[in-house]
Amino acid sequence: MSPFMSWFGPVFAVSFVSAHLAMMAGLLMENRRERKALGRLSGQTESVSIVIPARNEQANLPALFASLQVQEYAGSLEVVLIDDRSSDATLQMFQDFRASATFPVKILHLDENPGPNFKQKALEYGIELASGDYLLFTDADCTMSPAWVATMAALLGDERTALAIGPVYKRIDGNGFFRLFQAFDHAVRYMYLTGGAGLGVPCGGFGNNLIIRRTALNTIGGYAAVPYSLTEDAALISCIRSRKEFHIRAGTTESSRVVTTPVPCWRDLVNQGLRWNNGGLFAPDLETRLVFGALALSISAGILALPFVLAVPGLWLLPAAVLLAMTMNTIATISMAGSMLSASWPRLAAQLGYMPVHFTLLTMLGLLGIKVRWKGERLAEAPPRS
Repeated sequence: MSPFMSWFGPVFAVSFVSAHLAMMAGLLMENRRERKALGRLSGQTESVSIVIPARNEQANLPALFASLQVQEYAGSLEVVLIDDRSSDATLQMFQDFRASATFPVKILHLDENPGPNFKQKALEYGIELASGDYLLFTDADCTMSPAWVATMAALLGDERTALAIGPVYKRIDGNGFFRLFQAFDHAVRYMYLTGGAGLGVPCGGFGNNLIIRRTALNTIGGYAAVPYSLTEDAALISCIRSRKEFHIRAGTTESSRVVTTPVPCWRDLVNQGLRWNNGGLFAPDLETRLVFGALALSISAGILALPFVLAVPGLWLLPAAVLLAMTMNTIATISMAGSMLSASWPRLAAQLGYMPVHFTLLTMLGLLGIKVRWKGERLAEAPPRS
């Protein structure tokens, strides 16, 4: 064994596994904080605006509308719907929902969207129309429990808590490796986000389950001040995180979760994962790039070392550390996801074995400059120069 590998392998393994143990502790801390926050559900008076951008979502809107109609929130509630250049019946369905809703519904129709991140721009327009003290974001392909609004609002109960993210799970539509894998992948990603928030280093969240105080958003200059990113949710979180007076929390319970629609094929799943990974690798802020880059490169190092472990025995510690960390992740994720990720242990073992390989593929594609598409439109890692 070379002198380099005699120390690098053990240092890598101990550091990587220790970091994951710390994230598990962070997850437990967030769970405890949320359960404490649930005691504040009664007596909430803050007004909440649910902001939902949509483009060609007519197939998903009935389930979303049904979830919104049954929300149990004591405070004032409004919904802001943004139709982003839809060519189907999305706008008409928005109008029909407004006519039947039991709360105010505002509709914004966009004939044009200058981008360069089209969803980010649509959200900016929608926020300008919203009037709530709290801004709660979700997507048109999502459903949620009746306690969702109340629980997410309760996470902001502490005046210093400016923003909170909530868990997002994909429905498992059918059998087979692919159906389970994308649900597993989504859940593990959120576990990382929750652990980071618990440790005070939140580096992202799913934008289809995120709530923010309007006063905190105004402090950073409004949503228009959020820099362009492939992952607009992570960019918003980094802006809030930069203000040291603010806290960011993460939900972990069933009442704070959102369930989203799975993608139909591997190509779409790779494109979706590539957008998330590239958003971290090429984030506008240095801290996110460093934290996400360290995780991505560490996992990739463990996987890429596999073909060489026989030739260089000291390398075995790299994939072993990744496998051990993924096992820990799987146990933590199943505990948090509950019924959303129910499967036999042999099936889950296949998932935890493949996930770091899949993540490494996405990292390599990102570093090679492969571009991302969103609803058929290509997105750049950086905004065009003016």
